[in-house]
Amino acid sequence: MTRRCACSLSVLLVVLWPGVAPCSELSEQLSFFEPLLGETWVGHFDDPESAEFVHVATWESALDGQAVSYHKDVEAAEFSMEALYYWDPTSTEVAFVSVTNRGQVSAGTARETDAGIELLGESRTDAGTRPFRYVLRFCADGTLEDLFFSPVGDGWTQGHLILYSPVRRTP
Repeated sequence: MTRRCACSLSVLLVVLWPGVAPCSELSEQLSFFEPLLGETWVGHFDDPESAEFVHVATWESALDGQAVSYHKDVEAAEFSMEALYYWDPTSTEVAFVSVTNRGQVSAGTARETDAGIELLGESRTDAGTRPFRYVLRFCADGTLEDLFFSPVGDGWTQGHLILYSPVRRTP
């Protein structure tokens, strides 16, 4: 292969290979997701007894920046989840829908708060519907806290806490 062909091939790979191609800029309404993009986040429950449950999460710009795609895997629990966050012009809020490999479907809204990114929604399974609150909080050291809350009386009680660290992707 000549040098010219090798250079052309390199340019073609950079343009066509999704792992290297630049991502779309997010719409203004979704811009608060920006710090999550371009990383693979690896986390564990804060409970040392659950160390085998490694949570791997990725957030990507989707649909030319009009949505954010979220994927999570926990191999030891045989768990996967896909979610899509988007601007809903009817409700004028960022909405989301997520589906797990266990048949759980969740939907709700997402917003930026002083605490981080807050999700309010309902999870639906064959057993019924359950409301939830979920907060993603960025820490000064670059890590991410994932806090899950369930309703109790007039308030919320914290369920899990997952501590994530970013791992740069390599092409």
